[in-house]
Amino acid sequence: MSFALPLMWWGLLALLPLVAIYFLKVRPTRKPATAWFLWAKVFEERRARTLFERFRDVFSLLLLIAVFVAIVAAAARPYWLGDSRRDLVLLIDNSASMNTLEAGVSRLQLAKQAAADIVQALDGNQRCSVASVADSVVFHSNLTDSPRELLDAIEQISSTSVPASSAALAQFVSGATATGPRRLVLSDGCWGNVGTWVEGLEWLKIGNDSAGNVGIVACDMQRLPLADSPVGVYLQVASSYNEPVTVDLAVYHETDDRLKKIVPLEIKPGINAAEVWRITEADEGRWFFRLEIEDRLADDNQAYAYLPPLVPVDVAVVGEDRFFYDNSVQAFATGDRWLRLVEPTDAAVVMLPGNLAMTEVSSDAALLIFNPSGESPYWANLADEMIVGVATVRDEDHPLVRHWDPTSLAWLGAKRLQAPAGAEVLVAADDGTPLLYRATDRGRRVVVVNLDPQQADFFLSPWFPVLVYSVATHLSGQGEPKPTIVATGQDWREFFPDESQGLEWTTPAGETRSLTAAEVGRIGDLGFHQFKSGAQAWQVGVSLLQSTESLLQVSDLKENSEPVTRRWSPAFWLTALAILVLIAESVLYHRRWVG
Repeated sequence: MSFALPLMWWGLLALLPLVAIYFLKVRPTRKPATAWFLWAKVFEERRARTLFERFRDVFSLLLLIAVFVAIVAAAARPYWLGDSRRDLVLLIDNSASMNTLEAGVSRLQLAKQAAADIVQALDGNQRCSVASVADSVVFHSNLTDSPRELLDAIEQISSTSVPASSAALAQFVSGATATGPRRLVLSDGCWGNVGTWVEGLEWLKIGNDSAGNVGIVACDMQRLPLADSPVGVYLQVASSYNEPVTVDLAVYHETDDRLKKIVPLEIKPGINAAEVWRITEADEGRWFFRLEIEDRLADDNQAYAYLPPLVPVDVAVVGEDRFFYDNSVQAFATGDRWLRLVEPTDAAVVMLPGNLAMTEVSSDAALLIFNPSGESPYWANLADEMIVGVATVRDEDHPLVRHWDPTSLAWLGAKRLQAPAGAEVLVAADDGTPLLYRATDRGRRVVVVNLDPQQADFFLSPWFPVLVYSVATHLSGQGEPKPTIVATGQDWREFFPDESQGLEWTTPAGETRSLTAAEVGRIGDLGFHQFKSGAQAWQVGVSLLQSTESLLQVSDLKENSEPVTRRWSPAFWLTALAILVLIAESVLYHRRWVG
């Protein structure tokens, strides 16, 4: 056991006044008495006991000295020689998986209780700080040796619905030294294998691997560019059960009273294959996908999606043979009205064959040109027709080709040509001749399709109206559709990258904040969030969608935490000793002077 020696010596100097006071003799007050024989026997007995009384007084003094020394030593905060005296940082994992129930108690509560036990074991003998960690590290107290302050900081930590971020831990320990504070993470280990590659961390495992949870780990909901305007749903689930379980997936619109679909699912252990289906009559607004089951983690049983309203694109057709072109637009002009056929002067996108005069076309309209011919600023070195062997798609994720298959077309009537400088070639022949490309000339956006629709029977292909829709929505400036559903923990800039002026963000709880383009804004609350930029507003559903959180596997986490301190500190035992000795001296004092 070691002490703070300077404090000990200064404390022991206070023994000198104590000893002096104890041996100080108090002279009795003289009083006259009427008879001496009454007092003679008393003084004889007192002289017989003088040696014993002096010994008894010295023993009492020794007891008080022991009490005083114990109190001074406890105040010096001694520690056992085997204990570490380095500062300690307690990192409590409050990610989504920590909401998992263990025998009716969440893992987060178990972690907070374990942290409180560590603080109480420190007993003010070691400096400590408290932080929570999920997608970032948040400190709730600075380094302090006050148990009350540390316990209050632990109590302040609340649950979240965001996944654990190994990048946050890696950044936190960067620059750490061997002599710096110890970093103890109290976690269930749902971080993958982060514990094996982030050095400088000690891990204390919370929870167990008992089975009993299913969750939605991927979900999406998008309108499909087909004539009947269906909505496609993509959903993937995972299970930590040891056996397959059958669960109903309920699909609601707006409220629980508007049940749209029940999908029975047989969920196997692990991550299951994706489920894909269509909803033919899907209204705009809020949609809920809910697994009808009570398991250990509730956050991943529901996914939220917002289906925005359709805004039709005004399309015009220029040319003599307009029948098939008009029908391709009309195919999307019914029902939800993806496209709307208008006059060329009012159109946002104009379709035309070859190189027709565009006197009737608005100068602001974008162009979709089939079967290029003659001279034009949108191509050069136009030559004879060619035979296309294999068509190659250079960017399969581009909005112009995402919803149809260019490789399934014969590309009859294609001509050898050269795309203008700066053009974006999306489909090319085997010799590099552009077959589908996007160009810009003096501010006008143009898409050129290098084939003859009549030779290729393209008018009869189901891909023809889809191509028209894809080009029309892309050239009209609608661009990529806003997401209907995103996962927690994402930065708003990941799905609103073009909002350089910033956004006004309203959470499901009704809290509103303004975000600049350079400001990180991670989404953490489950439910529907609203974003507004100028006159435009969007809603998006936010769900957990994390397999590492839903599977709840803690077996990969290997504990490596070292002992923090002994359960009872030396100060505790010294204080207890002082109290016991003081009680003994009080008993002796009572017997000596009272009884």
